[in-house]
Amino acid sequence: MPSDEDISNGSVELTLTAYGPNMDVEDAMTLSIFGAPVAFAGDDAAVCSDATYEIMDATADNYISVLIGNLRRWVMFSDEYIINPIYTPGATDIETGSAILSFTVSGVVACGDVADDLMLTFEMSATADAGGDMETCSGEAVLLSNAIAEDTHLCCGQHRVTEPSMMTQL
Repeated sequence: MPSDEDISNGSVELTLTAYGPNMDVEDAMTLSIFGAPVAFAGDDAAVCSDATYEIMDATADNYISVLIGNLRRWVMFSDEYIINPIYTPGATDIETGSAILSFTVSGVVACGDVADDLMLTFEMSATADAGGDMETCSGEAVLLSNAIAEDTHLCCGQHRVTEPSMMTQL
C-alpha cells in the first residue's frame, strides 16, 4: 500500500530481490500514483426556452480529457470538450421542459472515467399582446379588453425575474 509520502510524490520505486545460492538478483520498477478523476457538472439550473446556457460552475480535477453531452445527440455545445461550454437547447429538450447534461471526465487509464449530471429546466418565455391600435379622446378612460399577458415569470437571457407581470395603462 503506498504511503502518504508516495502518493504526495506521485510515484514510488519498488525493488524485488531474489536471493540465490550463488548470487542475488535484483530488479526495480516505478509505480506511478495518480489521483482519481473528479467531475462536477455544475448546479441544476433553469433557463428561458429561447436562451442559451453557459455552464459556468463545472469543475474537474485529475483528468486528461472531458466530454459534455446529452442523450439527445442533436443538441449543440459551443465545444463539448471543454469544461465550461455554452449549450443551445434542441427542440425536443424545450418541448419536454428539461435536459440532463452529462459531464464525463477521463482519468489516466488506471483510474478510469467518472461522470456527473446537471438538470437544466426550460421555462417558456413570457408573451404579451396589448391588442390592436385604438383611438380615444384626451381625458377619457380606455379599457384594454384584448390585452393578454402569459406566464407569471419573465425570462430575460439567463436571468429569471420572479415578480408577476402586470399590465399597466399609460
